[in-house]
Amino acid sequence: FFGRQLHKDLNVPVGLINASWGGTEVEAWTSLQGIKQIDAFEDEYRPLLGLEKDEFEKNQKALYDKWFAAIKMADEGYQNGAFIWAENNFDAQNWKTAFVPSPVEEIFNQEYDGITWFRRKINLTEEDLNTDSLNLFLGSIDDGDITFVNGTPVAETKNNYRKFRTYPVKSQLFKEGVNVIAVRIIDYQGGGGFTSIPDRIMLQTASREISLSGEWQAKVGSLALPSRPEGMISIGRPNSMVTSLYNGMVAPIIPYTIQGVIWYQGEANAGSFDRSRQYADLFPLMIKDWRENWGIGNYPFLFVQLANFLAPDTIPRDDPWPYLRESQLKTLKVPNTAMASAIDIGEENDIHPKNKQAVGIRLAKGALKLAYDKNLVYMGPLYQSMELNEDTAVLTFSHTGKGLKVENKYGYLMGFAVAGNDQVFHYAQAKITGNNKVKVWSDKVSSIAAVRYGWANNPELANLYNSADLPATPFRTDSWEPQQ
Repeated sequence: FFGRQLHKDLNVPVGLINASWGGTEVEAWTSLQGIKQIDAFEDEYRPLLGLEKDEFEKNQKALYDKWFAAIKMADEGYQNGAFIWAENNFDAQNWKTAFVPSPVEEIFNQEYDGITWFRRKINLTEEDLNTDSLNLFLGSIDDGDITFVNGTPVAETKNNYRKFRTYPVKSQLFKEGVNVIAVRIIDYQGGGGFTSIPDRIMLQTASREISLSGEWQAKVGSLALPSRPEGMISIGRPNSMVTSLYNGMVAPIIPYTIQGVIWYQGEANAGSFDRSRQYADLFPLMIKDWRENWGIGNYPFLFVQLANFLAPDTIPRDDPWPYLRESQLKTLKVPNTAMASAIDIGEENDIHPKNKQAVGIRLAKGALKLAYDKNLVYMGPLYQSMELNEDTAVLTFSHTGKGLKVENKYGYLMGFAVAGNDQVFHYAQAKITGNNKVKVWSDKVSSIAAVRYGWANNPELANLYNSADLPATPFRTDSWEPQQ
């Protein structure tokens, strides 16, 4: 979409090099000489010096095997050398009744990364078994699973939360009458469990399709996983190593002459407040590193600010994602950079929002300005300054074009919060008071000390725009420590 828009506006062919890999940290895209400037990564890059590929793979396999053996021993469902919770005659009547599909955290009303077991009984007829194999569809599972039929393991996916589980099962493993399907799910990080829509979870027999959504019996096998052995790379993600993607996907295309870079990354660096704020050092360092290594000057570097994601908050609160966005905002101090905000086109339930067209078009505006010197509004409104007058605050913005406006059919400006010196934020009222100013206030704060806008994982109501229909970038006027 970025290339298509430039082709449309410039009427010349546009060439793009796609060097990308999903779910990665910015330090993986930085060279060794670059990452050496951050002391925090010395323990990560030092083992890579003089690394031999074959030895590394052999060593990693041994560490993985060691870890998976420890996970097995930590599972209550594994005893005396067998997965007893998968066996047909195991009594699971006291297990929790759970609706599938549902996140395991929702089923057991707690956050955990560990092992969860599910069991379901189904009745099959002679007609159902009149085939060589039956197809078991379990949809996608976060993150890994071992699936059993009548106590026999029939399939395993170690770590792939995107993979749609389609498991052919030999018909002789089933029997007429009652059968037991057991699924052992391992969640390594984040949410876990069955994640597909109900219609995608079923057993396809010779004569019919049997829905497997609905009530299962569930039990936690382990609320935590054993610590990873020292030196083991994150599960299934060798490309999370420092320098790995720079060496594998960037260095090979240097010094190919380029006009600039577009960059969409950051989610993997937003795992904590410290990591989100560290990005303010890491991201500018990577840009500087690339430019120095390319040796063709400070070419334009255009990047996307994290989209809105997760459930909207009901009260103002701190989370790592707004701090990552702030780190991205600070990166605009690097010369010849531009940022495309995606704060209004994300999705609550999808970290990969589908509206990539708007992202591409917004990035193209930055390229038209920085690379092709076109006269246009290329970024959304940016906070510039604040004037305080006890119970009101007046904010001034840059990049307003012909003026600020509200994207709301009722004309209400939303997304702001204010706090006094107690650092307790309250949602606030706001209105546009000029070409580039917004007045903010709240009946709950008599003396305003700080203002925040769009400061949430998913600020769904934030609706301040400029005349080019570009959204204002989330910001805060304070420098207070995160309230965890």
